[in-house]
Amino acid sequence: MSESDLICQSYLIRYVLPLFIIIICWKYFGKYIQFSKFHDKIVAYVTNRIALSLNKSKYVSTLKEDLFQPLHYLSKTESKLKIVEIGAGSGANFKYYPDNSEIICVEPNGCFNPYFRENLPKRLQDKVKFVIGRAEDMGKIKTGSVDAVVCTLVLCSVDDQAQSLAEIKRILKPGRNFYFFEHVAAPSGLSKLCQYLIKGLWWRVGHCRTFSDTKQIVKEADFSSIDTKQCRVPVPIFVRFMKFGLVGTATK
Repeated sequence: MSESDLICQSYLIRYVLPLFIIIICWKYFGKYIQFSKFHDKIVAYVTNRIALSLNKSKYVSTLKEDLFQPLHYLSKTESKLKIVEIGAGSGANFKYYPDNSEIICVEPNGCFNPYFRENLPKRLQDKVKFVIGRAEDMGKIKTGSVDAVVCTLVLCSVDDQAQSLAEIKRILKPGRNFYFFEHVAAPSGLSKLCQYLIKGLWWRVGHCRTFSDTKQIVKEADFSSIDTKQCRVPVPIFVRFMKFGLVGTATK
C-alpha cells in the first residue's frame, strides 16, 4: 500500500468514521436523547469528567491562570471580589479565583450540584452560592453590582447569545471585565465543513453550537473595549475539528 493510501486510510479512520457513526446514531436514536429523564444527569457526569481532564492539561491551566490574573491584582485593592460565573458546572474554575472572592454560580442544570460541592476548595466553602438559572435572565442580580463575570466553554450553549451578553454587561460594574474562554468556528477548510455537518447532532446531544463566531458576537454587545487571542481547546482526536478556541476579556 502506497504512502498516500496509508494517509487516506488513517484520515478515514480518525475523522470520517467517527463522524459517520455519530450521524447514524443521531438518525436512529437522537429523538430519544434530548428528552430522556437521564439527559441532565448524563450531561453533568460527562461534563465533570471533561472539566477535570482539561484542568490537568498544562496548556489549559496556564491559559486560565493568565486569563484570571487581573482578578488577583484587583483582589489586592478590594476587600471582597464579587464574581458571577455563568455555567459554572462542576466548578472547574474555582481554584483560579482569589481567596477574597464571593462567587455566584448561575447554572441551569441542578444535577451538577454534587460535583460542584465535591470540587469546591475549602478556602471558598462559605463564599460560593449555587443558583439554578440562565444567562439570559439574571434579574435577581442587581445592575452594576459585580466585579467580574466569567464564562468558560459556555457561550456556545446558551439559547440567546445576544441577550446573555446584554445581561452580563448589565450586572457588571463600570470598568469591570467579562472573562471568557470558548471554542469557536474553524476559520475554513475541512474542519469547518465537519462542524457544519455535525451541528444538529452536537446541539441535540450537548446543547452546543459547533461554529459560534464568539468574537463578533462579543463585539456586537458594545463593550467599551475587547481584548482577545486565538487558542486551542484540547479535544479527543476524533473531534479535532472542535479544537479552535478564543480567550479574552471585554470591559464594560
